[in-house]
Amino acid sequence: MEHACVVDTSVILRLGDEDAFHVIPQLFACTIVPQKVLDEIINHQELKKEMEMYQQKGKVKIVGSTMLNQFQEASYNSVITSLRPYLSYEPGPHSNIGEMSAVAMAVALSVPIVLMDDSEAERVIAGILGIRNEINIFRSVAVIRAAKARDIILRRTERALEKKWGSKGRPLMRSEDGDLLIEALKQA
Repeated sequence: MEHACVVDTSVILRLGDEDAFHVIPQLFACTIVPQKVLDEIINHQELKKEMEMYQQKGKVKIVGSTMLNQFQEASYNSVITSLRPYLSYEPGPHSNIGEMSAVAMAVALSVPIVLMDDSEAERVIAGILGIRNEINIFRSVAVIRAAKARDIILRRTERALEKKWGSKGRPLMRSEDGDLLIEALKQA
C-alpha cells in the first residue's frame, strides 16, 4: 500500500493526548489500525470519534485478522506465533497484544512502516530476522519530526513534544529519526 502505516495503541494515545493524532493521517495516505489496537483504546471517546472521522474520509482503516484473505491470515498468524515466546499476548497491564497485532498486520499486508512506542517490543522484533527485514518501526517523536519537516505542525509544537518524548541525553535512535521516516515514506 502506497504511503501506508500500521499504528499501535501507544502512538495513537500519545499523539491523541497531545491533540496531535491528526498528523498521522496527514503524513500517510492510509493509516491501518488493527482491531486489537482499537480494542485497547477503551477510555478515549474523543480520540475514537476523531479516528472515525478519518475512517469516513478513507484515511484510517480498521482491520481485523478475520478481514484478511487466507494468505494474509497465514502471514499474520505466523508473525503472532514468532512473537508469542517473547511478548505477552494475554490481556492485562503488561500485554503486548497491540504491538504484536500491529507488526503482524504490517507483515500480512506488506506495509513497511509501523508506528509504535514500545522499547521492549521493538528490541524483540529487531532480533527476529524474518520480521525485522519486512518492517521499519518509528516512534511518536519521529512522526512529530516528519510532520514538522512537511509543515504539518509548527516548530514550537515539534520542540515541545521532542523535549517531552525525545532521547533525553542518549544518542538518537533510528526509530526516533524523522528524516528516516520521510525517506521510508518516499520508498513506500
